[in-house]
Amino acid sequence: MKRITYISRMSSTLPVSEVENIGLVSAANNRKKSITGVLIFVQGLFFQLLEGEEKAVDELFATIKEDDRHEEVMCLKTENNVTVRLFPEWSMKMINLDRNDSEIMMPIRILLQNVMDSHSIILKYTQPAVSNIFNQGLNPLDTKLHRTDKVILFGDIVSFSAICENRPVEEVSELINLYFEICSNNIMAYKGEVTKYMGDGIMAFFDIDKADKALRACVEILQEINEMKQNIKSGDPLIKKLRTGFGISSGNVLEGNMGSSFKKDYTIIGDAVNVAARLEAYTRKIKKAIAFTDDVKEILSEDWDYIPHGKVELKGKHHLVEVFSLNTPL
Repeated sequence: MKRITYISRMSSTLPVSEVENIGLVSAANNRKKSITGVLIFVQGLFFQLLEGEEKAVDELFATIKEDDRHEEVMCLKTENNVTVRLFPEWSMKMINLDRNDSEIMMPIRILLQNVMDSHSIILKYTQPAVSNIFNQGLNPLDTKLHRTDKVILFGDIVSFSAICENRPVEEVSELINLYFEICSNNIMAYKGEVTKYMGDGIMAFFDIDKADKALRACVEILQEINEMKQNIKSGDPLIKKLRTGFGISSGNVLEGNMGSSFKKDYTIIGDAVNVAARLEAYTRKIKKAIAFTDDVKEILSEDWDYIPHGKVELKGKHHLVEVFSLNTPL
């Protein structure tokens, strides 16, 4: 059998009668599927434990994650090969802590709220790959390094040191955060994953079949930045000077945990990562905002207006790399 413990936040305020009806309906449905457990409700939070046959539990949890009454569904723990049920008599015992005013209930309410808030905050400091591992109830530290093919993207602000010289650090911080926000939103919108922020640079990767999406994300970022600059009517904000370059490569990489016993990074390493970083710097030389390798060109499925630059020498590389760029000025 399998056991899943999760917590979620109610997406909108529901009357007490509807909350308790959720428990009744859940109990009836779970009884048919031989699923047992407990559902605790407190101040807009659901805390639930499900146990039963693996397929039935997985299907139910998938349904819960799609239920628009829940948001921020987070799996706290997954247990496989369970032999003994914790709640064999409860098809789904509903406990509404909001109905209980005893002194012992107050610290329990606070504890559950703090668990939810702390978990949400921690996830803000992790990339989606780690969040997904958490949401499966697994320990990211147990994830093994593995080889995989990826499309890698590096982005960086052009002449960052020069444009920020003699500017208040608060203004510089606002520019970096704005840049990261624009980049991250577009990268994620096109199914990419942001893995690192490095100074004024960003690193992301896409599945190997999403090279077109990587280029499309870069194009959207450039368009959004240009539109923002055009809408500035007066003053001398740093955004007016914001320009960015992108390097995109593809290839086999190692994905997983890197770091020490004190701190881990879930990331990718490999020659393709280094090439993407060097290509980003190479955009300065060719005066184009998006540069990519021949390997990337070969897996593109859309028609792109690209320019060949031949085989070039990239810093730190012993072999020549065939480079292309989109016809977008830097």
